[in-house]
Amino acid sequence: MENQATMSDFDSILASRGVTRRSFMKLCAGIAAAAGLSQLAVPRVAQALEESVIGATSGNLYPVIWIEGASCTGCTESFAQVETPDVASVVLDMISLNYSETLSAAAGHSMEEAKAQTIAAGNYILIYEGAVLEAFDGNALRVAGETGITALVEGAESANAVVAVGSCAVNGGWMAAAPNPAQALGVQQYLKKVGVATPVVNVPGCPVNPEWVMSVLVDVVVMKDMDLLVNRLNEFNMPGDLFNQTIHDNCERRGHFENGEVVDYGAERGLDVLRNIIETDEGARHLGECALISKNTPIRQSGLLFYNTLYDENASCHLALGMGFPECYEGGLDMDKDALLAVGVNESAQHVDFMIGADDLDIAGITADGSEVPIFVHGQWSWE
Repeated sequence: MENQATMSDFDSILASRGVTRRSFMKLCAGIAAAAGLSQLAVPRVAQALEESVIGATSGNLYPVIWIEGASCTGCTESFAQVETPDVASVVLDMISLNYSETLSAAAGHSMEEAKAQTIAAGNYILIYEGAVLEAFDGNALRVAGETGITALVEGAESANAVVAVGSCAVNGGWMAAAPNPAQALGVQQYLKKVGVATPVVNVPGCPVNPEWVMSVLVDVVVMKDMDLLVNRLNEFNMPGDLFNQTIHDNCERRGHFENGEVVDYGAERGLDVLRNIIETDEGARHLGECALISKNTPIRQSGLLFYNTLYDENASCHLALGMGFPECYEGGLDMDKDALLAVGVNESAQHVDFMIGADDLDIAGITADGSEVPIFVHGQWSWE
């Protein structure tokens, strides 16, 4: 029948792998997010994937060369073991992995010839894993009769982009640690040194996160847009959408933390007392004080417990829930309650101290330029 619904070529490929259309669209949404695209781009990603995979079945594979430098092959292992069922392998079908010391079925001369032919043809991606070794004129690492640095330069010069996967490839990793006898360094640093201008994408990790590598390949291989990839890079040539945020930035309790708010509590003894304190009023569940007290104070040195907060709080660093101190803020004594709350000085009928100090407590302050200044060392002021 002319109007009978038929399964598309791409849906047939999905079905042959036990992958549903729903699972595929979820993958597209994840790829869009990983690539820094909005959910509005999901249909575009899906279409690009369909065209790439169908094209791949007709010989339109995108060439990739994967070179091992000074590495343990851990990043290759990580990338090869993507989650199952292998929805992600549909994406990998768009790649012609023309050279890989670890994954290629071929070996020896035939594999080196495949690499040389790929480089001569151009229009490929070079993935480099492991540190670059400069020692002994590059002879600290030799593969197939040539130095590792020669293989890197030859592969990078004609590539559309170089993807440095893993911490060793990004900055030399542990191999670059002093005294660094092999003179190990990262891919970007070395290529800049020898004047190779091919864009380098740094994807650190030990081992690398395979989803991060896939998101980089999506930009170039699927979306066929080098600008999309380059525009993602931050000052360290890492995809900014992946590396410009910390776990702290995305913590679901970040707002509570910024407000100095208690979100959970417990006690082996006196739980009812603690509950009554925290539920006194809204301000009682917020931070009111953070005091740094050296272990060398006379109260601490006396070894006595006075059962008087005004004395005992001087034996240890402590936090307090409840009321804050206006005099700790410049001009605070002349400000009303609303103004004080706006600058973080808490208001409450309670003010209860909790001792947190210890002999091994270290505290560092972070300046505006990001450098650290020791404040507390082993439980006492750094200048004591």
